[in-house]
Amino acid sequence: MSVNVADADGDMLTVTWTVNGALFQTNLVAGSGTVSLTAFFPLGTNRISISVSDPSDCAINCSTTVLVLPPTPAIYCGANKTNECSLGSPSFDTPSASNTCGTVSIFVLSTVTNLGCGNTFVATRTWLATDELGDTNFCSQTIATVDTLKPIITCGVNKTNQCSTNSPDLTHPKPVEAAVP
Repeated sequence: MSVNVADADGDMLTVTWTVNGALFQTNLVAGSGTVSLTAFFPLGTNRISISVSDPSDCAINCSTTVLVLPPTPAIYCGANKTNECSLGSPSFDTPSASNTCGTVSIFVLSTVTNLGCGNTFVATRTWLATDELGDTNFCSQTIATVDTLKPIITCGVNKTNQCSTNSPDLTHPKPVEAAVP
């Protein structure tokens, strides 16, 4: 926070900063210049008053209000995943969360699963991070289980049959999904 001050006569100016009713900082300025207040304010409403006076006791005052809000917690989810059907078990990653003003709790807010054809699905889990003041943030991770492998079919060996003999013994083909061991 800064103020520009100037005295028409070039007199030395005294700049007094008061924060929430308590004297915080005093600066001396020769004639004119910019004066800055560097401070960390507590959460909530903070009243800053500035008084500028010269050696003749001519003074002017102004004030402003600074509202400091708590930061929302930060939450980080893992990247979305795609998993081939029947090749492993997909699982959600545990998210991490942080907050500069205290501890954060993480809760599963929802898990929504949309079934597709066969054994395919898309699942989305949403987590909620809550800090000590009740501020919240959320993130989601999606896992898609897909089936991109074509089925494999295994046929019996070719057979030759004489015309006058019994009908041929044909072996039925056996379809096998490529991903199944």
